[in-house]
Amino acid sequence: MRSLILAMGIGLIAGAACAQAGGRMVSASSVSGQFIVHERQSFAAAQEGPAPVEVTTMGSPAFLLRPRLLRGETNAGTIVLEPPLLAVSCERIKASVLATLGLKDSWRSKIELWINHDLASADMSTLAAVHDREGTSYHLELPKEVRQQTLARAIIGALLMEIASRNDAGRTPDLPLWLVDGLSAHVMANSPPTLLLQPGLLGRDRVVLEGQSSIRRLVVDRAPLSFQQLSWPDSLKSDSDKEFYRACSQLFVEELLDLKGGRDSLREMTLQLGGALNWQTVFLRAFRPHFASLLAVEKWWGVTCIDFKKSQSTEFATAREVMREMRDTLDVPVKVRLEAQRMPSEARITLQEAIASWSVSDSDTVVQRALLRLQLQQYRAAPTLRPVVDAYLAALAQYLRDRREIERKGDTLKNAPAQIAILKRSVCKKLEDLDQQRDKMAKLQPTE
Repeated sequence: MRSLILAMGIGLIAGAACAQAGGRMVSASSVSGQFIVHERQSFAAAQEGPAPVEVTTMGSPAFLLRPRLLRGETNAGTIVLEPPLLAVSCERIKASVLATLGLKDSWRSKIELWINHDLASADMSTLAAVHDREGTSYHLELPKEVRQQTLARAIIGALLMEIASRNDAGRTPDLPLWLVDGLSAHVMANSPPTLLLQPGLLGRDRVVLEGQSSIRRLVVDRAPLSFQQLSWPDSLKSDSDKEFYRACSQLFVEELLDLKGGRDSLREMTLQLGGALNWQTVFLRAFRPHFASLLAVEKWWGVTCIDFKKSQSTEFATAREVMREMRDTLDVPVKVRLEAQRMPSEARITLQEAIASWSVSDSDTVVQRALLRLQLQQYRAAPTLRPVVDAYLAALAQYLRDRREIERKGDTLKNAPAQIAILKRSVCKKLEDLDQQRDKMAKLQPTE
């Protein structure tokens, strides 16, 4: 196998080979010194090729590495980790993150990565903060072979944790999942393939940036996740759920960056996360020029998703798809406890049941979300189905206007609670009639 010389500006390869009982420990330090990568290699693995040797080429520090794996010997989408190459990759990822957020490289805590041969490729340990006399450092274990997206997400998660902790190292920052997933997806989708280095896989005939192609592919037949679903995801167990969440998070982050002053706001949010009890408060403070409340974020995000969907396709959804989406929109998920000793079970109630029995503030929240999703379905519905979607939108919008008018008048009205009760009964009757109309239309649709 041919040897490979890299002159990537990497710092001193600190590792050199320490003979120990279980093999030798190879470590590599990145050029900035923030990242240190360790791997304990068995004697058998060490004999496959010499340890990395520090050399000088063109006046710059470099290293000589004999790659163990060539093209075709790894699974698609995975990367085999070697300490020197991983150290370079970490610096490249950090440069992309800093450029995206408009930050200077003023790191305070080191990030140590340990390549663990005993971890399965799908395993990933949680990031651990280690406090000692020298300060705080972050430790992360990685399998020898790992998916590229998983690796980038782990490194960016550690970087965001370090950035957020600079203002208050004593408090663990509350990092929103959409920020970690969205920023890592954005960096990976808008960087060349050489962002992550691997022995034998450096040469590429073409450089193709993914951009938003994965988002476009995944949201063709599905509405993007709501802001609430991004903030508190219900279930991310399957690979498809994780991929869809990642794509929606990427779109959310990129739309925030596109706001006027969005990059500055996202940077300030990240820097202030360490000193706050929850990320929502920091988010609203950082994006104050754009959002007065979380509901305003939900409204903006709903309209943004509609615009994005409009830009992707001119095709209508099938009638059955629209019917299914309307059912999911107009049903409200709840948890029901059938017995005190048993865990609550998931159930669904109609939107009118929520309006009739819930408090005004709680029911307003689900009505607002229904309006946002119906607006998306209004665009996707064929002309024959659009009238029923329009009727739902009109009924809910009128209900909110009338209820807020009652709230605005306040004490000047006689018996305002009674008027709200009448208003609730009226909109519930309209929704019942529309549900019956929708059920009749659904029965007329051909079976799939």
